[in-house]
Amino acid sequence: MQLSTKISSLLFPLLLISCGDNTTTSPIPDISSIDINDSNISLYSTDAAHNYKAIVNYTNGTMADGTLDITWSSDDNGTLLFTGIGSVTPLHNGGNTTLQIEYDSKFFNTTPVYIKKLQSLNYSDINISKVGVVQTLNVTGNFENNESNISLTNNILWSGDENITISEQNASSVIFTIDQNVTSIFLKASLFINTTNQVDFNKTFN
Repeated sequence: MQLSTKISSLLFPLLLISCGDNTTTSPIPDISSIDINDSNISLYSTDAAHNYKAIVNYTNGTMADGTLDITWSSDDNGTLLFTGIGSVTPLHNGGNTTLQIEYDSKFFNTTPVYIKKLQSLNYSDINISKVGVVQTLNVTGNFENNESNISLTNNILWSGDENITISEQNASSVIFTIDQNVTSIFLKASLFINTTNQVDFNKTFN
């Protein structure tokens, strides 16, 4: 009985070896390059954040989204604002820069970024004789390269003179009330408010 127990204990490891899993796992594919999903970015200076992706290309021909694992930057930190990974907002009224991505100090790629300059604004009609009546002023933008009536989505803050009260605003509209009888009112649209890049567009309504 004792002998059979010893024999069994010797055979058990051999049995495990003979029944072992002979399958092999494929190695993780090597990275061959990284790309940005837009090779030539064009933004309006009044655009809200745009989101871009970083694509990882592998040597076996497959691809993957590497946006979260890749470092994003620009060659001019004052031109673009990175509000999140792959999220880019203009900080200049016009200009050129380069968006860069980098992974593990080994893989790099870039794409040019062109920011379109806001040159003037178009305003809807208002009636300055309507004292105490809520009115809405709608605005579109005229940009360089003869692009007109473009919707404004970001970067503009509105202010007015002492004769009006602004109750609500966004980049493309202002809801306001004229407080007293006047012959004119003044509104100011400040692009990139409270930055060194601030540009003002002034408008007097008669």
